[in-house]
Amino acid sequence: MSKLKVAVIFGGYSNEHEVSLDSGITVLEGLNRDKYEVIPIYINKQGDWFLADTSKLGTEIDTSNLKSVVISPSRGDKSILVLDDGSYTKMPIDIIFPALLGKFGEDGTIQGMFEIMGIPYVGCGVLASSMSMDKVYTNDIAKLINMPQPDYMSYKEGEEVDYQKIVDRLGLPCFVKAVRSGSSVGIVKPETIEELVEGIKEAFKYDNKIIIERNINGIELKCAVLGSGGDDTVASHSGATLFEEGLAFYDYNAKYHSSETRKVIPAEVPEEVHQKVKELSLQIFKALDCSGLARADFFWEDETGDILFNEINTFPAFTEVSMYPALCKHMGYSLAELLDKLIEIGLKASR
Repeated sequence: MSKLKVAVIFGGYSNEHEVSLDSGITVLEGLNRDKYEVIPIYINKQGDWFLADTSKLGTEIDTSNLKSVVISPSRGDKSILVLDDGSYTKMPIDIIFPALLGKFGEDGTIQGMFEIMGIPYVGCGVLASSMSMDKVYTNDIAKLINMPQPDYMSYKEGEEVDYQKIVDRLGLPCFVKAVRSGSSVGIVKPETIEELVEGIKEAFKYDNKIIIERNINGIELKCAVLGSGGDDTVASHSGATLFEEGLAFYDYNAKYHSSETRKVIPAEVPEEVHQKVKELSLQIFKALDCSGLARADFFWEDETGDILFNEINTFPAFTEVSMYPALCKHMGYSLAELLDKLIEIGLKASR
């Protein structure tokens, strides 16, 4: 029986390039070579595509001796074209595993290209990816299904910002976020109205749309969802990340570089809280028409005991310190089994 040909795409043209690179390496190392013929495709920060060398993967990839690749422009051809001095070699593929975070990776754009080319792929489709990447649309949909969440306001670049209205409605501190940026990039937590003004300027450096959210005092809980969106879909117990005292919030450095953070799985919360987070995670996963995988994040508020929706991530990081694969491991999935399941769901979705 021939092996399934899996193209793993990683790196990418976004501000989450390094996390995508690490995630891709984890996926490449986790795939069972007895089942799969693996084709590693690296996208550098300029957006150029290369056939990578799996023996030379690390924090930096030298592309000087790598061959460029493109996806075949013929719909249904399902192959990668490896370019070499004006000619090309065709490499058939059965499915693409896009280990890409951030813009042009998990926002529906590259998924649209796969759809046009008729190539099966792992993860959420175009609509679910694009809506989930946009924090305003995600929150609006959560509001439509009556999901409890912190109050929020949003602005587009060029609109007049009413800073006093923000303070009166949301209070200080609050969170200011670039709407379509992940891994806590473009997020600030202003304590004063002066910091709010500067924080909004900072967030607009990353996107032309921002969201401002009420600060919640409590524990942030993360839940892994795995499945097609139908009855086979499961949600994990919640996990929590404890980080060093004095950190304003769980920022990019704390997520991926700090030695002072640790995951607690399952989170030390009552069982009814775990069950409620599971219920809400499945609800938002299905409302957004997600498929494959997602990580839903919530707050368990100190004062009220309310569980409030924060956001959903349709391609959570797969690094060594990432929460999603750790939560799935607690559900009983090894990394290899998790990747098998995601590929299985992706193939079924394409049919």
